[in-house]
Amino acid sequence: MKKVLFITYYWPPAGGAPINRILKFYQYLPEFGWEAVILTTEGGDFPFEDESLLKEVRPETKVYRSKGLSLHKIFSSVSPKSKKNFVPYGFTDASKSSFMDKLSRWVKYNFIPDTRFPWYFSTVRKAVKIIREENIDIIFSSSPPQTNHLIARKAAKRTGLPWVADFRDPWTDVFWLLNNSIRWKMIHNIDKRIERKTIAKMDAVITVGPSLVEILQRKTDKKIHLISNGYDDTYFKELQYQPNAKFRITYAGSLSKEQDPKCFMNALELLKDNKEFYDNCELFFLGNFPSYLHDLIDGSSYREKTFFAPYTFYTDSLKSVAASELLLLIVPETNDNKCILTSKLFDYMGAQRPILAFGPTDGDAAEVMRNAAAGSLFDYADSQNAADFILKNFLGWKSQEENSKLRESAIEQYTRRNLTGKLAKVFEGVVKIK
Repeated sequence: MKKVLFITYYWPPAGGAPINRILKFYQYLPEFGWEAVILTTEGGDFPFEDESLLKEVRPETKVYRSKGLSLHKIFSSVSPKSKKNFVPYGFTDASKSSFMDKLSRWVKYNFIPDTRFPWYFSTVRKAVKIIREENIDIIFSSSPPQTNHLIARKAAKRTGLPWVADFRDPWTDVFWLLNNSIRWKMIHNIDKRIERKTIAKMDAVITVGPSLVEILQRKTDKKIHLISNGYDDTYFKELQYQPNAKFRITYAGSLSKEQDPKCFMNALELLKDNKEFYDNCELFFLGNFPSYLHDLIDGSSYREKTFFAPYTFYTDSLKSVAASELLLLIVPETNDNKCILTSKLFDYMGAQRPILAFGPTDGDAAEVMRNAAAGSLFDYADSQNAADFILKNFLGWKSQEENSKLRESAIEQYTRRNLTGKLAKVFEGVVKIK
């Protein structure tokens, strides 16, 4: 069996969206003739931790860890509030800030290529050592953080191994860096040069959606491979939906201020005078949410019908998703949102429950949903049609008739096993060329 070195900052007990794609590639690669050796951080700072994911790492897997200076811990020790600036999307919080909070925001926006870079120095040396001792055949890195790619680039140069790089998000084109007054223009230009030079050294480039393929293709002549996010069908085999006593609308995950739920609440307000709907609905938010969501709910007609539960283990969250009548998805309202394809969308599809989404109607998420008949995506301002869609699903629930049936043939391509097969083919092609 051939060996691949995974260079990834996120690894169990890290939880949340960043870990899902990498962990599932690792789990299914042996079926395609590849064994993964893991190089990750020791004592890393993660937005969420999920100890249950440690059970999904095979006992025989070699997992190496290296230490690196943590900017997160330094700022958090001085100003605990500054920690939110390093949590994905948390730094977009518009609340008032202390000096240390503002400083941590400046570092977040201007540290090249990201705040994980101090991990680079000890990790390159360790990567080279692992490659030689474990007889590694290929290197695989996935970002963010982009530091993973810089480590892989140096390790590939020193060992002559082929290197495949995966982009879950853009690098310098990510929305929170573009047109931002906090980031210095000089810093951004330097980062763009590093990005182009790094991509030029990659033997193969992978990303998660068609729009991201276009963004990356503008930076290189080499082919950009599309391997989307997906869902693990094994999680859902035992999760059979049973109608709830109330029509439950669930949102699972985190929210940024770019994911303003007003679009959803405006649609619900159009239904508040429908007594049958109002008396039989409930809203369920699963995750860690900012104060503005609570304020929005408190000022709405649905305060007494809304329930919050804290971030929980991934598998437990899927149980809540699969037990819902309708699932809420909000694509961030940003300049680059056409390319946003979150893993949440695919987990929702795996649960085979209808999805109510808000975002760009000509974006990648809308196209995936249309192909799978997974629900409906509406413009942020389209409250009336969103309300009609909610009511249609409510009436279907009330009459015990399903209004939304996903096309199983369309969603099967998004199983983690099938997507990993695509990754293995990229590995094989690169190794063969080398």
